[in-house]
Amino acid sequence: MAQRRVYLTILTLLASLVTLPTSAQTPNFGQMELATGFDRAAATAMGTTGGSIRLGDLAQQLSQGRVPTACQVTNLHTSESPDHLLILHPDIETLQLVINNGGKTAVLMLQGPDGQIHCSVPGERFNEDAVLQDLDWSGGNYYLWVAAEKAGQQYRLSARE
Repeated sequence: MAQRRVYLTILTLLASLVTLPTSAQTPNFGQMELATGFDRAAATAMGTTGGSIRLGDLAQQLSQGRVPTACQVTNLHTSESPDHLLILHPDIETLQLVINNGGKTAVLMLQGPDGQIHCSVPGERFNEDAVLQDLDWSGGNYYLWVAAEKAGQQYRLSARE
């Protein structure tokens, strides 16, 4: 009976490590904290593309098999650790995240406080290579990854209300 409890404890520990990979990782390019009415000029961060994991594979790992169609990308790569941490407090009713990657293909993947994965769509305007919007922007931590075809491309992440 005691041996079975030990096995169950070990399995529980291993399961928690698999399902919470982002909580123990430091973002590559820092964090951004936003609240309702934030200054748009201050809601910008820079980063550089790169990494060895395909975005679709990372989405598969993080979502435990429930990968949204927009995230099923096999030709774009990112790093396993998040590029940015977005902290919202409190809820923000309308928010848009935009990646400007100099006109090159990019996808922004987000894991929200509920653990769900979301991916961007291509932007339709100048300086909008990827856009993520129309989510339930509840207060909490959002982990962000930027995926691109080539490593070493500098990009700008912007938040708009």
